Amino acid sequence: MPNYELLKKSDSMEKKESNLGQYFMDFLTGKILQELDIQRVAGQMAIISLLALFIIGNTYYGQKQANKIETLHQELKELKYLHTATKERLLNIKKLSSLEQQLKERGLKTSTTLPKRITVKSE
Repeated sequence: MPNYELLKKSDSMEKKESNLGQYFMDFLTGKILQELDIQRVAGQMAIISLLALFIIGNTYYGQKQANKIETLHQELKELKYLHTATKERLLNIKKLSSLEQQLKERGLKTSTTLPKRITVKSE
């Protein structure tokens, strides 16, 4: 035996869905403005317009931030490369053989005698 209450509920759900779809289509085509009082719909239209402007502004801001982040990532890569290159150059300069080479270019020689410790007697 079929349950007639469930059938009635499902019919009412289908009507609500079709009414909602029809309302949406009327809204998109502009037919709703002809049928309804414009004062009643003006508030809804203002809210929808403000939401659209907010979404557009938010999208623009998001793209601007994404571009800024990409620029900073690129700058970070360049600075890391510069840091590595400078660090390598500094390590090469600190090597004893490199120091001797630079001193020879300036006319200084490496000492062949060992340095002597100087001690001062305190009174």
